[in-house]
Amino acid sequence: ERTKEIKAKSETMSRELELATEVQQAMLPTTTEIDKLQLATLYRPCHEVSGDLYDYAELPDGRIFIFIADISGHGVPSALVGAMCKMSLGSQDFSRTNAGDILKKLSEAMKQVTTNHYLTGVVLLIDPNARTIEFANGGHIPCLLQSGKASFLPLEATGTVIGSFITAPYEFKKIAYPAGTRLILFTDG
Repeated sequence: ERTKEIKAKSETMSRELELATEVQQAMLPTTTEIDKLQLATLYRPCHEVSGDLYDYAELPDGRIFIFIADISGHGVPSALVGAMCKMSLGSQDFSRTNAGDILKKLSEAMKQVTTNHYLTGVVLLIDPNARTIEFANGGHIPCLLQSGKASFLPLEATGTVIGSFITAPYEFKKIAYPAGTRLILFTDG
């Protein structure tokens, strides 16, 4: 009887992880087609679900929003915090805020749902017409910018990690870039 009970619980957990994997995959962008920008992505979680997250979209004003984050911990708890982050980003008005304020609002949203998770993350607002990148980096691995054959320029942190126990400003920077520039974003996952 005990063996049957353990096997049944294991099967239930496996089905729940499969569902969590499907939900997490559904949260990722499904297209790599954005006008005036070529995108390539690779998402390979260490386990069935992960605390790594990215998103991008073309905004109504023509700018392009990109977000990448690495949530503390592993597995389902981190994936759930990632889902909350995605919902928080979806409720923001990008036309009336800057990249630093987006991270600040994300930190405030985390205070409402968790007291023991944090994340590192980068928000980029790219204006392909003006060829500018506005970015805020909340303790994340620097993104790398490469123009032509020049060496990589790291987009360093402009603030600290993002989380429920953090109350800090998130500064932003704005830089110009020439045509043909590459931007590389990644996590340590």
